[in-house]
Amino acid sequence: NTHELSDIFGKENFLHCVRKICPEIVPDFLAVSSCKDFEKAYCILSKKHSALCVKPSRAHGSRGFRVIRDSNLKDFFSRKPNAREISYESLLLLLGQEEEFPTLLLMEYMPGDEYSVDCIDIEKSFVAVSRRRDVIKDGICAAGEAIEKKDLILYSKALYDHFKIEYNANFQFRYDKNNQAKIVELNPRFSGTMELCRGAGVDFASLAMNKFLNIPEKDLPQIHW
Repeated sequence: NTHELSDIFGKENFLHCVRKICPEIVPDFLAVSSCKDFEKAYCILSKKHSALCVKPSRAHGSRGFRVIRDSNLKDFFSRKPNAREISYESLLLLLGQEEEFPTLLLMEYMPGDEYSVDCIDIEKSFVAVSRRRDVIKDGICAAGEAIEKKDLILYSKALYDHFKIEYNANFQFRYDKNNQAKIVELNPRFSGTMELCRGAGVDFASLAMNKFLNIPEKDLPQIHW
């Protein structure tokens, strides 16, 4: 359904939709498209959260994602550079190159572990593998571990049903400073790390193909946590 897809691919619309279903998993955010908007939003959110980040409302992978973090002379000499970090002043200077820019989401930065949930609905059974994203390269999980997170699986099931997804989907979550899971994004497709799920006992590609061809599953896969 193109209406549901438009809500999924635009992160601002997506978060507003999720807020109606599971408000507790939506990070605190404000959408901005000009320097003036950004300065106002930063003033509001920086009073509530110790760390903030920005990400485009429409982007792929980690493109445009930055953690806003000021540094000093000691950090300059003692810390390795991090391409995902940017100072408030540098970001403001960058955004000021245009009168308006594509919508950015300024939001609280969640410092906890990041998880993915790969899933598909098979014969009224929700098959889902929750896995921790330990090493991330260019937005893709390069190393991780399948860990049963019942809270994330329940959230994923609720969103899977709400957005009327029929086949594979990938949900990404991150835990905030209070250990509350927050939604990062929903990808209505295979994830880039399906092999980790295969290692955990679930072949999502075969499940999807059998569902498409109306081939019944003899037994649902047993997940090796």
